[in-house]
Amino acid sequence: MALLTWEYPPEVTGGLGIACEGIARALDRLTGVEVITPAGEAVDPYDCDPEDLEGGEYGALVLQRAAHADVVHAHDWMTFPAAMAWARQTGRPWVAHVHSLEIDRSGGMALPEIREIEGAGLRMADAVIAVSHRTAARCVDEYGVSPEKLHVVHNGIEPVKPWRHETGVPRVSFIGRLTWQKAPDDFVEIAARIAEMNKVVQFTMAGRGEMGPELVERIAKHGLTRRFEMPGFIGREAVRALLARTDVLCMPSREEPFGLVALEAAAFAVPAVISTTAGVGELLPAARHVEAGDVEGFAGRIWGLVVDPEWRRELGERSQLQAKWATWDRTAAAVIEVLRQVI
Repeated sequence: MALLTWEYPPEVTGGLGIACEGIARALDRLTGVEVITPAGEAVDPYDCDPEDLEGGEYGALVLQRAAHADVVHAHDWMTFPAAMAWARQTGRPWVAHVHSLEIDRSGGMALPEIREIEGAGLRMADAVIAVSHRTAARCVDEYGVSPEKLHVVHNGIEPVKPWRHETGVPRVSFIGRLTWQKAPDDFVEIAARIAEMNKVVQFTMAGRGEMGPELVERIAKHGLTRRFEMPGFIGREAVRALLARTDVLCMPSREEPFGLVALEAAAFAVPAVISTTAGVGELLPAARHVEAGDVEGFAGRIWGLVVDPEWRRELGERSQLQAKWATWDRTAAAVIEVLRQVI
């Protein structure tokens, strides 16, 4: 089989590349896998002409390297044109794997040309895998995808031996892209509410994105510059090191098809307060769920965990137990079952 992805470690910008690596490595333990990414340094797919995604360098690369593949497993819209071209030329099946939809990433600013590519791919694929039931429902609602060919396969995480680095100072962390979808602006407002109640709590906002400069200004206006860490994008080991000294993870995303970092936090027994849009909540009932945009609700839930160590520990341990079965091997086994159905 061939796995198509626009990003793959070490070249990652967010959860897509990490998820594709986890899935590919686990699949490779079950069957032969050819991972196909753009040659050289990947360009932003939003800067590509739609025709280039199908007939350009990446499309040609897929036709060459997947020439003998029985099936193509394509991840998110930017790989769908190449997968469709491959399927037309070979007559073999392909499966679309949806980590997020354009409407999730951009909301009301969703680009029509991306939606067109996304919709065509999802309708033409022999099967569609969605990372959550919420995402699967959106595929039906937004693009009329037949429920009969939809399969929900949740993401997983690599097994890790967690550790704890106690600093004596409570820390609330946000880990994600600094974009509209992830609501880092809401996190700053949540932090401001918590800071009013406690002069000790520290905050970390790890990630990069177009909202970065605006967020720095917003933090300064609240007088919180000295209480905020903003390390930018951090790699896997740095994420784990941050989780080891984090007391509560905040994930206030406006849209979150899955939310891998909440699973990673659970592995470290760090309780998460997440928006009700987050697909990861299907795996982590112990996470505290708050409506997206409810700054006061998030602040209250987080504050309750910060000031109650026993409640925080109990929720963290419950989350850790719930996350133990969420492995990439389990994800890969479910993906293989879908692929077998279309071959």
